[in-house]
Amino acid sequence: MALNRTIVKGIQLVITLLCLCLHTQSRTSNFFTEIVSITAFAGFLIIIAGFFIGGSSPPKLEIFYAIVGFAFFAAAAYLNFHKFHNAFDSDEKTFGFIKSGLSLLNSVAFLLEAVLVWRD
Repeated sequence: MALNRTIVKGIQLVITLLCLCLHTQSRTSNFFTEIVSITAFAGFLIIIAGFFIGGSSPPKLEIFYAIVGFAFFAAAAYLNFHKFHNAFDSDEKTFGFIKSGLSLLNSVAFLLEAVLVWRD
């Protein structure tokens, strides 16, 4: 069974919503980490929702968004992991680690999307 781009976009949408919800429960108190995380989570939530509302864009633009999404979610994963790996055990630390793992998973999904668009 071939992997459909709509399925990948749906997975990205769900993971991005989860990351955004977890971000409200695990604040980092670091300006740069907050800006990168909010840009990744809220910004790409709008971009992904636009795919479902308006359809696809030109392939070059889709590849650009996928590569930028990969970079932002990978950076958010690293910065959130770096923030929470030395924190005291708490629910905030747990949410931060989950948010970091989901961000890394979403960055892989964006990379997969770039490959799927490039192959078509």
